[in-house]
Amino acid sequence: MATGEEKPDINSGPEHVNIKVVAQDGNIIQFKIKRKAQLRKLMTAYVERLGLQEGSVIFLHEGTRVQREQTPNDLDMEDEAQLEVMMAQEGGS
Repeated sequence: MATGEEKPDINSGPEHVNIKVVAQDGNIIQFKIKRKAQLRKLMTAYVERLGLQEGSVIFLHEGTRVQREQTPNDLDMEDEAQLEVMMAQEGGS
């Protein structure tokens, strides 16, 4: 039974999505990628732009870690969605 509040089908929208990547210090870098493109492209571009090493940061969407092979469609990301960037922490003894 329909409740009248059906979730809009974001996959039928525009081919591209704008994603804001927000660092811990509040800096924001915006990217525009295809909805079906793996977020690997965005992640690589981000670390290269800031002169970081791959794996030195992690990306989160709504508090959940983003995997490199996921796409904006996989994560139901809408236009102007945000990814948070955190420095990766290595475990100790």
